[in-house]
Amino acid sequence: MKRRDFLKSSAAFAASAGAFSCVEFAKAAPIDVPTIDRLAIRVLVDQQHDQFLRGSTVNGVVHEGPGPARSPDARNVLHNEWGLSLYLESQKGDDQRTILLDFGYTPPAIINNMGLLKADPAKIKALIVSHGHIDHYGGLVGFLDKYRSVLPADVKLYAGGEDNFCHRTSAPSPTGQFGEGGTLDRKAIVAQKVAVVLCETPTVIEGHAFTTGKITRNSMERILPNSFVDYSSPQAASCDYGHYTAAELQGKIVPDQHVHEHATCFNIRGKGLVVISSCGHVGIVNSVRQAQQVSGVQKIHAIVGGFHLGPAPADYLTQVVAEIKKLEPDVLIPMHCSGLNFLLEARAQMPGSVINTSTGSKLIFSAFRADRSERQSAHRRGFPRQADAGLLRLHLLPGCLPDRSAEHRLGDGCAWGSQRTRAAALHHGRSGAGHAGAPQRLRANVSSAAGRPDRRCRGHPFSRGGVSRLLCAGAAEG
Repeated sequence: MKRRDFLKSSAAFAASAGAFSCVEFAKAAPIDVPTIDRLAIRVLVDQQHDQFLRGSTVNGVVHEGPGPARSPDARNVLHNEWGLSLYLESQKGDDQRTILLDFGYTPPAIINNMGLLKADPAKIKALIVSHGHIDHYGGLVGFLDKYRSVLPADVKLYAGGEDNFCHRTSAPSPTGQFGEGGTLDRKAIVAQKVAVVLCETPTVIEGHAFTTGKITRNSMERILPNSFVDYSSPQAASCDYGHYTAAELQGKIVPDQHVHEHATCFNIRGKGLVVISSCGHVGIVNSVRQAQQVSGVQKIHAIVGGFHLGPAPADYLTQVVAEIKKLEPDVLIPMHCSGLNFLLEARAQMPGSVINTSTGSKLIFSAFRADRSERQSAHRRGFPRQADAGLLRLHLLPGCLPDRSAEHRLGDGCAWGSQRTRAAALHHGRSGAGHAGAPQRLRANVSSAAGRPDRRCRGHPFSRGGVSRLLCAGAAEG
C-alpha cells in the first residue's frame, strides 16, 4: 500500500467516523523547547507493587512510596502486569497540564489503578504511545471506551510513526511457529474520535512536553532480541509500507527494529532534562542524546522508565551503565523492562543516584529555586558537613541567600561550580569535611556558565538553560 493510498483510506474512514482528520503529521521545523517549573510522575502500571517501599529524596527528586493503595473496604488493590503506564502532571507558572504516557497491557489494570490512585482522567489533555508493543498500548482502547467522554473533544494520540501500527509477533518456538504479538488498532482509536499525530520529528505537546522524534542510533548500544514485525499478514496493512525496504515487503517476518520508538521529555527550569524512555529498545543512551540534540539542553536531570536491559549479557550491561554514567544524570529511575540486573549494576556504578519505584510510586521534580523555608533551613543547619555525591546542590550560607528584595543581594560565599569541582571546593572546618567544629565562612569567585568572574554574585541564581548550578565553595577564611 502506497502512502497516498493509505492516507486516502484513512480519510475515508475518518468521514465515516465523523468527518474529522484522523491522521496528522508533526511539522519538521525545529521546535522551541518549553521549560516547566514542576513535574509529577505517577506510576499507574508496572509489574510489581511494593507497599513497604519507603519514600526518599535523591538529589532533589522526591519519591513518594506507593503505600498499601487499597480500596476503603480493603477488597481491591493495585493491579500489576507486564507493561507500563505513567500519569504526567506538569506546571509552568499557573498553567497546568496532564498527559497520559502509555496504557499498560490490559484495560482493567489501568482503569482500576487510576481509581485507587485518584488519577483524574478528566484532567488529561493529551495521550502518548511510546512504541508498538502491546504491553504499552494494550490498555488504550479500553481506557477510551470508559473515559472518552471526559477527555477533550480534540484530544490527540501522539505516536512515533507508522511503525507503531504494524502487526507484531513473538519469537518463534522450537517448531518455528511465531506467537501472536498484537496490533495497535488505529480504526478503534479513530472510532473514538481521537486524532493520531505521527511524530517522526520532534514535537511539542501541550506547550509543556516534547518528544524526541525518530531516534538516531550512534552509541555502542544494540537492539536486544524482542519481538518480530509481520509483513506477511493482512493485519500489517494498518501501517504504511512506505517506510520499509523492498526485502521487508516480500511477505517476511523480520526482527523488530523499532523504527518509530520515541522518548517523552520535559525541561525543568534550572535542573535540566527529564527523559522518559518507556522501553528504550533503540538504546537509552541514544534516546538521551537525541533529547539533548533536539532541545539544545545538555544537562540531564533524570533518566526515567524502561531501558530493556533485563535480557542484557553481563559485559554489555556493564558497558551500557558506564555510558549512562558519562551522561551525568542527577538521578536514574529504572522501571518495567530495565531488569533487576540493571538496578544492581546501576547502584554499583552510580551509588546515591538511583531510585527504585513500583506501581503506585510518585516522583516529583521541581525547578531550581530557594524559597523562604529552604533559606531558613539553611540558616539553622549552616554549611552542610558532607558533599552530596550525586547533585550540584545549592548550599546556602547566611551571606549567600537568594532573595527578591533589593536588600538581600548575593554576597561572598557562592560560586558557579561543576560536578567535577564540587568535591575539592567543599571545605568544612580546619580538619576537612568530617570536622565537628562550626563551619567556616567561605570566600569564592562567582562565574557564569561561560566562566566570567564576578566577585559579588549579584545575578539571579537561576541558570537560564538549566546547565549550571550555584555552589557554595571557595577558600576558607583563617
